[in-house]
Amino acid sequence: MNISLQQHDVLTKFYEMNPVPDRQQRESIAKSYGMSNVEVESWFSKCQVVGPEELWQEIILEIIKLQEE
Repeated sequence: MNISLQQHDVLTKFYEMNPVPDRQQRESIAKSYGMSNVEVESWFSKCQVVGPEELWQEIILEIIKLQEE
């Protein structure tokens, strides 16, 4: 998952208001913040399992790993 901290923060705010947005809400978020529908759907799915803070740590580790390759 390749999202910025700003995108993560925006998604976290939406998650705090509604952790299970419907398809239309996810599409609106994606369009408004320059993300794909898949990225938004994946973020919410993963966030429901581990929470936003843990998910951000996973994203950071993934980014670091990609930079090292």
